[in-house]
Amino acid sequence: MSSALRNIVVLVVLVALLLGGGKAVVRHFTLFANLPRTAGGLNQARQVIDSCVNQGNTFTPDQSVNACTAAIQSGRWTGQDLAAAFLNRGKAYANKGDPERAIADFSEAIRLNPTGTDVLAAANYNRGSAYQAKGDLDSAIASFSEAIRLDPKFPDAYNNRGNTYQAKGDLDHAIADFNEAIRLNPNDARTAARTGANAHAYANRGAAYAGKRDLDHAIADFDEAIRLDPTFAGAYYNRGSAYQAQGDLDRAITEFDEAIRLDPKFPAAYFNRGSTYQVKGDLDHAIADFNEAIRLDPKFTAAYYRRGKAFADQGDLDRGLADLNEGLQRREEPAPVKP
Repeated sequence: MSSALRNIVVLVVLVALLLGGGKAVVRHFTLFANLPRTAGGLNQARQVIDSCVNQGNTFTPDQSVNACTAAIQSGRWTGQDLAAAFLNRGKAYANKGDPERAIADFSEAIRLNPTGTDVLAAANYNRGSAYQAKGDLDSAIASFSEAIRLDPKFPDAYNNRGNTYQAKGDLDHAIADFNEAIRLNPNDARTAARTGANAHAYANRGAAYAGKRDLDHAIADFDEAIRLDPTFAGAYYNRGSAYQAQGDLDRAITEFDEAIRLDPKFPAAYFNRGSTYQVKGDLDHAIADFNEAIRLDPKFTAAYYRRGKAFADQGDLDRGLADLNEGLQRREEPAPVKP
């Protein structure tokens, strides 16, 4: 493998690990058995419940938070029903990008309903997803493990625990969890939701194999993910990354083409396609792809470096140096402080 291609492969694997699983799923939960007996009260309560549960994401996260808060403060519900209100408000906070409040609500749902297995499994799973979003990987694994203990046939919990192990670099445990997620969601899944979940499990396992440099197994898993979901841009991207790492540059470009066709706002796909063109010596195409990666993500430091090298290789040393300096400046910028 050439030194230029080896440098690309390192980044390919890192990005593949990030893209394999996507976001952790947050579950809603419906209970609310203790409805008022009057017709008017029943209609009003049903509206609050529907907004709080927000099945199908019909309502905005803010509307769902407000409805769940109204349910919690009404005093109408106790026990499992009150736990469900906290669980669903936690889901809404998670969808708003507020993992701290989400974790607090999921923890309250667990406290209110210590013996209800279904609610406990969902609350622990959701809390794990919020910890995952927050970057607290050890707490995420602990919550997913508790969800699995409560419900050993919970494929999403295995899948997201696998994602978390993968983020920690523990690829053997990640692969074991993806294996179990796939076993629990067999290939003949009949519903779109199960088929999509299984496609992600194969893509996740493929990314873990790529991290172990087992590219043949990785490609086989990306093949299966694409078979299950032919519109899965991330799986084409990851399969292209694996072909790129094997040195099969033309097939890699074809895969990145398809990823970009399915998702035109995919900066990493433009970057890796540009890097592949760069190794092939097609600097004009490479620069065009780096341009697009930077347009879509102006903080894409590696794209500045790659474009700078391409300009330098074309003899345009001023533009090359400008890009290299831009990349260095962005790498040294302090991380933004979260509000």
